[in-house]
Amino acid sequence: MNSNVKEIGHVSFKIYDEIPFRNFYENELKLKTGFILKTEDGKDRIIYYQLNHGQFLEVFPKTKSTDWADYDGHSNEDKLSYQYTTLGKGDHPEMIRDHEGNLFEMYPGAHYISKVTYKVNNIEKSKKFYTDILALNIISETPNAVQIKINDEQIVELLNQPYTGDNHSDNKGFCHYSLIVKDIEAEARRLEQIGYLMTAGPLNSGHPYTKENPYKAVKHSEKSYNFYIQDPDFNEIEVMSYSAESYQVKYATE
Repeated sequence: MNSNVKEIGHVSFKIYDEIPFRNFYENELKLKTGFILKTEDGKDRIIYYQLNHGQFLEVFPKTKSTDWADYDGHSNEDKLSYQYTTLGKGDHPEMIRDHEGNLFEMYPGAHYISKVTYKVNNIEKSKKFYTDILALNIISETPNAVQIKINDEQIVELLNQPYTGDNHSDNKGFCHYSLIVKDIEAEARRLEQIGYLMTAGPLNSGHPYTKENPYKAVKHSEKSYNFYIQDPDFNEIEVMSYSAESYQVKYATE
């Protein structure tokens, strides 16, 4: 087990129509707005909805400066394999969709990220990514599904359901989830030693770290540290570490 890994810190979405989206999350689901990062012209660039345990839903509204056709170079999220996020644990979950079709499995009164579920094209490659690259443990395995332990309350679930290139779950706004580590420089050095590609942003942004340009922990706009990696289906994972000044720490609640 990778003892450097702490938790899934957020799941991230792009949205096109901010007003009804915000009405759903703020007025229907009653989520608290933790903090908002702005564009240079004062528009909302990233909205962070507070969940329990200091976790967030991270939302990117479409603006002139974050036009989705150019955001990641190809705007290819609709070709990836994401299924849904589970919030909470217990009995009698409800499957809900937000205004833009993103799917959540929710348990009453339990707003924390307990599971992120993906369809995968090659279950063996995906298992090796989580066990050999991320050094995490399998806690449950059947021919149809594999569950990877992040911590005692969170898992990543891999569904052995090869897909044709279209995101049949309609979660076309999903960007990534964040994997919070204790020491991000140590995690970067470990990944460098096994030769795994890290990037400064989404893979298509064209900013890879190399032997000549290795990763260095620099605070970004949230006062946190990060880099990106990709699973075998090219889904993005943002590896993050918090500083004492991180907004995720400042606005965290129990």
